[in-house]
Amino acid sequence: MLANALVGRSHRAKPAKAWIEKAIALTRELLEVPADYLIGIVPASNTRAVEMAM
Repeated sequence: MLANALVGRSHRAKPAKAWIEKAIALTRELLEVPADYLIGIVPASNTRAVEMAM
């Protein structure tokens, strides 16, 4: 089941980077985020969310 999973891969690895770029593109499309806005994916924690907001 995990044969194609990106488990243990750095976000800099080509397959992982492509997956992240696809997730950002789909988020932009779904939420209709303007092209000049940045979208980022951060680790799931309240601390990181607060840091990003600052």
